[in-house]
Amino acid sequence: MKNYVVKALTNFDDYQGLEINSDNPKVRRNTKDVFNVTKERYEHLKELNLVVLVGIDKAEVKKTTKKKK
Repeated sequence: MKNYVVKALTNFDDYQGLEINSDNPKVRRNTKDVFNVTKERYEHLKELNLVVLVGIDKAEVKKTTKKKK
């Protein structure tokens, strides 16, 4: 679930966790771009000093109850 909102600190090509090669699709991230990522992806990009956390979108969880007869 992509609920971490991050801002790019520098320009980079985002392969979104795929191997870096010319065959895989990529997204060009520019400085100050804001986008959503998963927790694991955020931690990886943060480790490389590419992004800063802006916020976390709260997931809407719908609880369902089952009626017993």
